Amino acid sequence: MDETEYTLYSEVKSQPVEWLWYPYIPYGKITLLQGDPGDGKSTMIVNLISTLSTSGYMPSGNKLPFPVKTIYQCSEDGIEDTIKPRLERYGADCRKVAFISEQESPLKISDDRLRQAVESFGARLVVIDPIQAYIGDDASMFNVGSIRQVMKSINNWANKRKCAVILVGHMTKKEHAKDLYRSMGSIDFIASARSVLYVSKHKSLKNIRCVQHVKSSLAPLGKTIGFEIGSSHGFKWVGQINDDGEIRELYEKKKKKISKRDDVAKNLIQLLRKGPIKASEVASFFSEKGIGMRTVNEVKSLLGIESYRANNQWYWK
Repeated sequence: MDETEYTLYSEVKSQPVEWLWYPYIPYGKITLLQGDPGDGKSTMIVNLISTLSTSGYMPSGNKLPFPVKTIYQCSEDGIEDTIKPRLERYGADCRKVAFISEQESPLKISDDRLRQAVESFGARLVVIDPIQAYIGDDASMFNVGSIRQVMKSINNWANKRKCAVILVGHMTKKEHAKDLYRSMGSIDFIASARSVLYVSKHKSLKNIRCVQHVKSSLAPLGKTIGFEIGSSHGFKWVGQINDDGEIRELYEKKKKKISKRDDVAKNLIQLLRKGPIKASEVASFFSEKGIGMRTVNEVKSLLGIESYRANNQWYWK
């Protein structure tokens, strides 16, 4: 009788979670972005993609150290007359944004073309908008078994390529259901996602939308963040929104934090330029500068710096 193959956890190398946007969007995992039609999900996504393409400023105020390539698959808007003009309006570098042609055959989320495109283009983000349009005939939105297999397949290649995946979904009309369970289709969408974001209109401010973090399996829940959709500027992040709907801190007021993260990034690059360095030396260096390790670890994740253990000590490389 053949013995079952197994692997000891002692043989597995521990690795920290990498983040596209901490704690909202992890690399290598699935994030579900849901909300009612017309509440600004696609507008938010296009703005985020544009920011990533130019290594711009994230909603939290930190500047990305390098551009991020995205595959943006959207079925509800025209490529030439809607999506491309939106990207241009928000200043996107369209050389960093791609889509998969569906002229010959419709794309499904189970299609291997997604994985192939990620590998050939070098994408670190894939956005499927909306997920309902890309299920295909081989899976049902409400079939637990088929959805579970599809989501498992996405998770496998996303984790291997360290690529964040955002599935955009419309909400049901279950008015008394919790936000987490108003997603259309199988509950396995929610179960497979490591992070779930819910976009909704502000209670009283007409042009303000709220991004609520309703599920987080890899980090503490993030604060609710607001953005404004206006005719003059199009889109603008406005800051954190309290439970009572008050906008506590405007994005413009957070720019003092930008230079701090930029300084951390420059110092980390300089420290690691000649090779790996002890984690304790990194901590000591920034401690003398009065900079906490939470900020340093955020920048570390953005830069793709890795940790490993050797001779009973942790190193960064």
